[in-house]
Amino acid sequence: MSRRCLGGLLAGILAGAGLLVAPSPGWAADDYEMVTVADYQVDPDNGVITVGLDITFTNTRPDAANAESVFTVIEFAVQAGASDPAAADPTGVLTPTIGDRSGIAVASVPLREPIASGESIQIAFSYRLVDGADPAIRVRSGIVAFPVWGFGTSSSVTVELPSDFAVRTSGDTMTATPDGDILRLTSGPIADPAHWLVNLAAERPGEDLVTISATVPLAGSTVELRVRSWPDDPAWADRILALATDALPALEEVVGLPYPGGGTVTLVESAASGEPTVTADELEIGFNASDFVVVHQLAHLWYGATLLADRWLREGLASHAASLVADGADIILPYDPVSEAARLAADAIPLTEWSPGLDPADGWAYAASWAAISDVAAEIGEPGLQEVMRAVGDGLSGYTSVSGNPAMRPGLAADTRQFVDLAEPLGTRVFDSADLLTIFGPSAGPELSARESSRQRALVLADDAGELGLPDPVVVALTAWDFAAADTAMAEAASWLEARDALVVDITAAGLTVPDRLTAGFREFGGGQAAQAEIAAEAAVVDAHVAASERVAEPRSFLEEVGLLGIEPLEQTLDRAAGAFATGDLRTAADLSTGVVQSLDGAWLAGLMRVVAAAVGAAALLAAGIVALRHRRRSRT
Repeated sequence: MSRRCLGGLLAGILAGAGLLVAPSPGWAADDYEMVTVADYQVDPDNGVITVGLDITFTNTRPDAANAESVFTVIEFAVQAGASDPAAADPTGVLTPTIGDRSGIAVASVPLREPIASGESIQIAFSYRLVDGADPAIRVRSGIVAFPVWGFGTSSSVTVELPSDFAVRTSGDTMTATPDGDILRLTSGPIADPAHWLVNLAAERPGEDLVTISATVPLAGSTVELRVRSWPDDPAWADRILALATDALPALEEVVGLPYPGGGTVTLVESAASGEPTVTADELEIGFNASDFVVVHQLAHLWYGATLLADRWLREGLASHAASLVADGADIILPYDPVSEAARLAADAIPLTEWSPGLDPADGWAYAASWAAISDVAAEIGEPGLQEVMRAVGDGLSGYTSVSGNPAMRPGLAADTRQFVDLAEPLGTRVFDSADLLTIFGPSAGPELSARESSRQRALVLADDAGELGLPDPVVVALTAWDFAAADTAMAEAASWLEARDALVVDITAAGLTVPDRLTAGFREFGGGQAAQAEIAAEAAVVDAHVAASERVAEPRSFLEEVGLLGIEPLEQTLDRAAGAFATGDLRTAADLSTGVVQSLDGAWLAGLMRVVAAAVGAAALLAAGIVALRHRRRSRT
């Protein structure tokens, strides 16, 4: 959580409804105008902030036909813990009070005379914010933190504090201007004070911190836990050390991942109650952070930006993990996330667009992201969610291919698309349409429809492919949410499967064995050009083998038999061709089959030549015998 956003969360937990501008319950916004100039004087050495308001109040409510419109009291909300109210009008001192109104601190200023319709009055009002009067207020010599408000229907705000303080603000904008020993922050005109808030945190540099520590054994390692606090706040350090000592092992168990950091975790007390500033294993913890918020922040040690790219995932998972830890400990949840998201539904934005910054959407987004993750866990179970996070850590795709779910994004933080695909494997439904539109926004409707259509096609393809599964080109395109490319790849794969089935029939009919390279080509290329080329190449070899087998089976003439004498039997050659085909050696298989046909084609001529050669040889032998016989007769005579 960002400092400003967690400040908003804490405001919602502790005093969020305090941004009231209506002077009195039941007054309509057009019944009055209340223009204020607010001045906050911060005195850290004396532990007090004095807030002064110059109020111009105008009754804009018309008189009714039978009744005069008057105001006899001005009421407005002030920060929780406000005390010592004082007020005066141009005539003299008034007697204001501050009381609780349904958990909200409301200042009431009784007027000396009723204010009639169209009339105005000027009031000077002040109150004090004392150190510790409320958990959100800290005013000490080394640290100042408090919420800065505007008041009424329009306002301006000035804050003055010693210039040697280093100031951080979150929320709306204020301009800081040094003026000697004073640092002055000004708001400029505030048109809508009801929705204006600044969380101010300031520290004097050089303030020494006190460190206490404990050793925390975890499943995968042992962590040295250090808590650094302001010298005047030992109770905070003791509470945080005890809480974190118990929370870290509990978080490791509910997250289901080993602690990913180093051997030391340092928690530093901070005036800023916001998203933990994490440097290595160091977290800033707000001085007024509740136990739930502390555990939520510790969960960010697992759910950080290096693991998860989108903020709503980090925050939703951290809140969900903190809620699981809270169930086993005496930790109060800040609210029910479903009810809170519904209450703030008017502030909804696409969760994927939620970025740091105090915004009207923050309260809704914290609740909605928590509710969304809890819904996922309810659908797939806590072990299922842990398995998803392990897959996220491994950079895996949500789609399984024949090569065994390859790592598609090794070393990269997972985005919402990857998380959704991992949580919702092909053939399952975890997110309904409303969930996905909450996450991605209404403008993502066409893309989500394309996703649904492509996933249905992928189911059909996976069923048709059987044990082959989805080829890598389809998996890559689905993982990238490139559904046009996925659809093209699936159409090619479906066409390839048809051709493959026909080829397998031919291979089987030919008495051959399907080579492994047929599956390997589908795995790597799907139904693309290379895979189709493999089909064509194998089909050509099968055709050659069949043609050769048919020729071998045909009756042969005497001359053909003579022509084949002395060479390897053709059936044996075909067996060798079949063996080469089974191992994927298509060239050898083709050459052997072609050689058989060539041998048969030349067998008649070869036989004829052998017969002629034999006859010529026989004639020569006969002639030689006759000559020899004549020689013997002559020699006798």
